[in-house]
Amino acid sequence: MAQLLTRPAPWAPAASNASCPACGGTERESFLQLDAVPVFNNVLYTDHSAARAAPTAQIDLVVCHHCGLIANAQFDERLVEYSPAYENSLHGSGVFGVWAEGLAARLAGDHDLAGGRVLEVGAGSGEFLALLCEAAGCDGVGFDPSHDPDEQRAGGERVETGLGWGEETADLVVCRHVLEHVADPVALLRSIADRTRPRQPGSRVPIYLEVPDAAYMVTRDAFWDVIYEHPLYFDQSALRSTFDEAGFEVTRTGRTFGDQFAWIEGFTTGGVTDLDGAPGIRSSEELEALVTACRGFGRRFNAAIERQAELLDQHRDAGPIVIWGAGSKGVTYCNLVPHAMQAQVVDVSEKKAGKRLPVTGQSVLPPQALIGLDASLVVIMNGNYEGEIRGSLERLGVDAEIVVAR
Repeated sequence: MAQLLTRPAPWAPAASNASCPACGGTERESFLQLDAVPVFNNVLYTDHSAARAAPTAQIDLVVCHHCGLIANAQFDERLVEYSPAYENSLHGSGVFGVWAEGLAARLAGDHDLAGGRVLEVGAGSGEFLALLCEAAGCDGVGFDPSHDPDEQRAGGERVETGLGWGEETADLVVCRHVLEHVADPVALLRSIADRTRPRQPGSRVPIYLEVPDAAYMVTRDAFWDVIYEHPLYFDQSALRSTFDEAGFEVTRTGRTFGDQFAWIEGFTTGGVTDLDGAPGIRSSEELEALVTACRGFGRRFNAAIERQAELLDQHRDAGPIVIWGAGSKGVTYCNLVPHAMQAQVVDVSEKKAGKRLPVTGQSVLPPQALIGLDASLVVIMNGNYEGEIRGSLERLGVDAEIVVAR
């Protein structure tokens, strides 16, 4: 089982002079260490023994005192190889689907894409790319090493396996929830720029990029967002610094999906342009506030685990406990919180049903499995879905205490 280290780590903590992968800064501060966490939260298993034997590794979160980027100083990219076994799609949720459709409509309206072409780096099996192509009346091409060619989506898009593409033409590049998975984000962005050309000669290629918002994580205590497959954690300013370092032109930034995601837009070529909504490097006061938030996040992490353990302990004799969400948050929760591995785990994704969580080995159930179950407690892993989940539980006839894990 994974654990929070309240004693000195058995490995060397991050050196204060280690170089930041976004800005090259050399002053970084360690604020959270975890031992024996799953290498992949989003790879589930069909076999119980294989799930229990899933590989684990260490996390040592450090924050850069120059740009504010948070990184796992213990990340070893040799352990992380993406394949079709990796599954982190959220499109099974109606709440997420409505949000994704809104984003697709916004991008289609902001860019002249009709009859054009969208390139998506990290497209999965093309769920979002299909939405965007339909909204804009354009074609698209996507690349992702976890793409399963048997799950090609209908529509004008095609999805190819792998990130080793050649030169592509595009009217827009989309890169969502990819940058946090790579150890060298500047190199990835420069590679995208080098291999992408505008479809119309004389124009430039716009890009939309989105990541989980690190500021949300450390200021709102989203403890279960800490996972090994994320070597990096960006807030808006760290994202801006990374764009600057890659030589991209930034036009605007923002937050979305209940402030859980940070996004940035600009061009893959050109200098930096400070427009409204595109903040520059943060002030020293803002940076100190982020560093202070990171320190507090690290201190509160253990208390959150103990709080959840006490909650589960109170309900163990009253009836079954249900963890709703078998994504990265749910896997982290089940691996860190004592007694959580005895809970039943539910997820709306049909792809996850019947599979098992890494390390704990719990089987993932569909929501229908809760019918007739006299559950005492349902723990929701993401508050954005609380209303949707409460509605599902009511329809399923589940009368239990419902809490959002914090």
